Amino acid sequence: MLAVFIGDLSVLVGFVILILPLVLTELSRARDSLWGALVIILGLILITENDRFTGTPMLAVLLGALIISRLLLEVSNNRWQQLSPEEKIALKSFQKWNISIRQLFLIFAKLWSICLELIKALLPKKQTNSTVKKWIRPDPSAESKTLTPKEFFSDETSPSDLKTDPDQNSSLKKSNFTSEDS
Repeated sequence: MLAVFIGDLSVLVGFVILILPLVLTELSRARDSLWGALVIILGLILITENDRFTGTPMLAVLLGALIISRLLLEVSNNRWQQLSPEEKIALKSFQKWNISIRQLFLIFAKLWSICLELIKALLPKKQTNSTVKKWIRPDPSAESKTLTPKEFFSDETSPSDLKTDPDQNSSLKKSNFTSEDS
């Protein structure tokens, strides 16, 4: 139970450290994102492996969390002391926090729109101009007429006119179709 609580707290602190460069650029340093990611990973390990931490390992986890929180407190106090008096006054003002939070929401809104566009690009596209072939049964009430060989061939072509060469046959058939159509 205690490992899960410390893990949840570590994930929250790691997320705050990751967002620190976006909200408070005056207090952030170059490697804050790396340390924030490591604290989040530590928290996730504590949450997922909580059943392994009983007895002495739980005491080690508790003392490690206390040491990390003391180090975090010293680092943040040192960074606060390095600020100029104007920066300290600006950080205490409501306007600075309002602007920072508004910029943070704009960043997350832009990230959300990029993610939605990426999802739309990866989804399969629907085909709008596709021809769907549909099988239609012949109407049983209509008489099915069977063509005789004489009716099948037109006046211009007879079975004796058909050659063994398929190209010549196709030209004969094409000429029949064009003459009937016009």
